Amino acid sequence: MKPMNAMLQTRTAFSHNTPFSSLQRVRTPRLARWVARLLLFAFLLSPVALMFVPWQQTVQGRGQIVAFAPTERKQVVTALVGGQVRKWHVVEGSKVKLGDAIADIDDNDPELSERLEAQRKFLLSRRKAAEEEVAEQDRAVEAQEKAAAAAVGAARANRDAAGLLVDVAKQSRKNAEFAVAFEQRRF
Repeated sequence: MKPMNAMLQTRTAFSHNTPFSSLQRVRTPRLARWVARLLLFAFLLSPVALMFVPWQQTVQGRGQIVAFAPTERKQVVTALVGGQVRKWHVVEGSKVKLGDAIADIDDNDPELSERLEAQRKFLLSRRKAAEEEVAEQDRAVEAQEKAAAAAVGAARANRDAAGLLVDVAKQSRKNAEFAVAFEQRRF
């Protein structure tokens, strides 16, 4: 029976009519429990309520609109010349072969071929002028090399001539010394 008495004592300690005022102070107030139950009920009921709400989502924005019709859809085609498409020969999903015409293009600049030809002629003339200048520079380099070779030859000749002058001067000195010695002996 002792265990039963312990349970009864515990129950009486936590009952509402307890003499312990601190237990009554930590207990959740009745208003807070009521608000919590109301919020829980609203949370559980909101998905069911949202199933019956008509949804219409709209967004404002800027940009481009893509049409689902192939003839109205924006198409990107690269071409050798710029222009506007006059007529399409294919639609989306058409099979084409290499060289098949896809569209007729009206040229934005009908004088483009003349301008390109003039530009090509100008560039060819500049190329020819550059080639002539390279040839002229090659001739100048060749002339400089010949002048350098001639200058080296002249410098060698001058060196050889100077060497001969030195030899002549040495011989003259020997002759002068011999003459001095001869005159001293004769004196």
